[in-house]
Amino acid sequence: MRIYLGFLLCTLGFCTEEAIAQNRACCFPDGSCAILNSSQCAAQGGTWLSSVTECDPDVCTGRCCLPDGSCDRVTRNECAERGGDFRAMNSHCAANICDGACCFPDGSCQRMNWGDCTTAGGTFQGARVECHESLCTGACCIGATMCIRVGPASCAESGGVFQGLRSDCFFEPCPVACCLPDGNCTHFSRRDCETNFGISIFGTFCDSAVCPIPSASGACCLPGDVCVTLPENYCVGFGAFQGAGSLCDPNPCALRGACCLPNDTCAPITTAECVAAGGTFLGTNVCCTQCPVSRPCVRADSNCDGLVNMFDIDCFVVAIAQGGATWEDYCGSDGSCQYCCVNDVNGDNYVNNFDIVPFVICLVNGGCN
Repeated sequence: MRIYLGFLLCTLGFCTEEAIAQNRACCFPDGSCAILNSSQCAAQGGTWLSSVTECDPDVCTGRCCLPDGSCDRVTRNECAERGGDFRAMNSHCAANICDGACCFPDGSCQRMNWGDCTTAGGTFQGARVECHESLCTGACCIGATMCIRVGPASCAESGGVFQGLRSDCFFEPCPVACCLPDGNCTHFSRRDCETNFGISIFGTFCDSAVCPIPSASGACCLPGDVCVTLPENYCVGFGAFQGAGSLCDPNPCALRGACCLPNDTCAPITTAECVAAGGTFLGTNVCCTQCPVSRPCVRADSNCDGLVNMFDIDCFVVAIAQGGATWEDYCGSDGSCQYCCVNDVNGDNYVNNFDIVPFVICLVNGGCN
């Protein structure tokens, strides 16, 4: 029973290890057959039949839909030689088995065989493919401002450019002016323009488009800590600009830095994390003193209780020795104060050993002046 269930799952595409290890019929394109396990069959370029235990005659043939619409059971190689469409190994022909959807230029669809479809001037969509409302239409781009979904003939009559069957206006496939980071303009769809880090100017073509002049280039951090070199005004729509002249080697995008978040708090996170959170990244190794805060900063109050006393020592040591991320977890997880705000005691926008002496002075005096 277990072996039977294993092979049943194999027919559905979920083979168990037990079933894969069994020897079964392995069919090759020339119609020959061998008894092999799944791995051996795949290594030799065969098709493994999980439920067939013997190499019976015709087991390695299958349904072949021929250009004239007829069906014949032959080997995969013979089907290809006759210009047919091989459907499945060990499959049978049946009445109308090779019929499918045929799309006509006016957007209409009829079910017929491959040969009849071609003779009638249609485009065959495949055996056993059913007609449905949007199968034989697609996006038609008319000028730079209009996209409608029609058949290819209707699109041509409207003076449009057909984007292919089943294309959709929702995905904005129509080419418009795309301003590229090198200052040139070309015609791309919105998606292709974004892939090339361009700026789409909808409703116009390049002959009338006014593209932004590329500003100074530098490292641009994209989601996933990916770094590319782009002009600042082309980076802003995709990621966080690291400054004019900044480089991608070493990759600055995987480094943590100050991020001003929308809730008026600051977090030491990567550029990509900051952009994803809707924040403003100030740079790596930069403190949060430039972020707007909802609570006044108390310098040297490293444990964020509003007082400067001996209870701040442990948190300050963590800040100096282990950095902002560990300090956030250990001392600032409630978001009541900011890492740089309380630990950058000397006010130079960095938390480092130069803050130790000022911290001690503040601690002795019960606060900083």
